[in-house]
Amino acid sequence: MRVLSIIPSINPADGGPVTGLMSYVSEMQKREWENEIVCLDDPTAPWVRDVACPVTALGSGVLSIRYTPALGIWLKENAQRFDVAIIHGVWNWASVGGGRACRAAGLPYVLFSHGMLDPYFREIKPIKHWVKQVFWIGQGPVLRDAEYVLFTAQQEAELARYAFWGPSWSERVVKYGANAPPATGRGERVAAFRKKMGLKDNQPYLLFLSRIHPKKGADILVAAFARVASDYPDLHLIIAGPGPDHLLSQLKSAAEAEKVANRVHFPGMLQGDLKWGAMEGAEAFTLFTHQENFGIVLAESLAAQTPVITTTKTNIWQELQETGAAIICDDTAPSANEALRQFLSLPAAQKAEMHVKARAGYEAQFTAAAASEDLAAVLTEVAEQNIRYNAEHSADTSKGTRAK
Repeated sequence: MRVLSIIPSINPADGGPVTGLMSYVSEMQKREWENEIVCLDDPTAPWVRDVACPVTALGSGVLSIRYTPALGIWLKENAQRFDVAIIHGVWNWASVGGGRACRAAGLPYVLFSHGMLDPYFREIKPIKHWVKQVFWIGQGPVLRDAEYVLFTAQQEAELARYAFWGPSWSERVVKYGANAPPATGRGERVAAFRKKMGLKDNQPYLLFLSRIHPKKGADILVAAFARVASDYPDLHLIIAGPGPDHLLSQLKSAAEAEKVANRVHFPGMLQGDLKWGAMEGAEAFTLFTHQENFGIVLAESLAAQTPVITTTKTNIWQELQETGAAIICDDTAPSANEALRQFLSLPAAQKAEMHVKARAGYEAQFTAAAASEDLAAVLTEVAEQNIRYNAEHSADTSKGTRAK
């Protein structure tokens, strides 16, 4: 199988979609499937070089949607090399231009919405929503013409149906998963992270590891931590991830105002062993998010044997709760405070049991291998449907007009 992934950027700082894509590429290579990526990154970007499959970076284009005619030209010249394409996200030219070009070339495709159709965004930015409704004139047909629009949770799929006025689409809910940390070297990774942060071996800490973005609830986390800090004087908080300077400044100022700045640390983006060491050494992983279609970091945390504390705004909160390794709350400061106290007050034996259940929950529901199996089945189905159609209509020269 020859699979093309179309994505605006493969910058690791973009979070879950990029992490998920790299996970799929790794798993599909085990099947001996051929993978290739086309993106709208600068060809000289450092992250373009270190990928386990061929990458074509066409440049970032213009405007916020990264418009570039280069994508359509490239797909016209190369689409015949692939059996199926995966388009990642909406509201960008990789999605709109990529979908149009795939359709014109007769390359069947599926599209991951990656949570970008959630009505949460309409609620917090109503004016921008109406701008998107206008853009939907171009975006909507790309979803309509996809063989499937893929969602990672049933709740995500249901919310997306009513996001915009326009054409409907064929939806499919697929498993989504995360890679696990290496099987060996856990102690060394945790020690290296603690050394980086200046933490003693026995100093406990809570971890936030994600993009610094208003929807992620890091401000709620700082406020909730401040409420419990005096009762747990050895406890620290790590807020790791990339983000704009003004948001980081706001969080640091909040920690100073709450008089906990010496116990709240901002190491920036963590990758590789440092990321895994941070997760493996944490008391709990915290994400008081206002919207999350999946939350790949939550699955990674379970893989690292670390319990999670998150909100009902994560579309997989019920699955997380079923693992017995999660505490679920509302996305408000009082509820977050209560959730932290609930976890921190647990007996040591019960916390240890949650750590064990975390890994068991990951193995049962969120492995990259299981997610890859699910996606592979969809891609195989789509490619085989296309082969049958072309065989039945071999005399038809208008391949690009194939009906779904």
